[in-house]
Amino acid sequence: AAAPVGLLHDAAKACDLHTLTNLVRKGLQPDGSAAPVLHHLIARSREWMAVELLRAGLQVRGDDYEALDACLREHAPAAAEALLEYGVELDGYLAWAAERMEPLDNRAREILEELKIQQSQAQHQNTGPELRGMSL
Repeated sequence: AAAPVGLLHDAAKACDLHTLTNLVRKGLQPDGSAAPVLHHLIARSREWMAVELLRAGLQVRGDDYEALDACLREHAPAAAEALLEYGVELDGYLAWAAERMEPLDNRAREILEELKIQQSQAQHQNTGPELRGMSL
């Protein structure tokens, strides 16, 4: 954990998943947003590495909208979905993105719509069965 955070960025630039996962498992986490680390991987067509790194324990805050934005802009739906699974809030992202007024391209908007649908379906499934309007 005493290692400089720059090591994460260097390992991500090199697409070295082994080193990245070892660093994360030993406690090294990004300073602030996970976006730079994820972006290095996704921009080099290594989206699967970004997902594996999240599974290995890369920490993301619920308000790490920069990381979700990077995934959308780089057309990385699996990484975006993983971010939502690990706690990034979609509603918060939507409000954040609206304030920034930087429009997404068509593919990124399609991914975002798919994520909204998935989240809506997941929330509906999590409510459990209903009996005469009451959730059980």
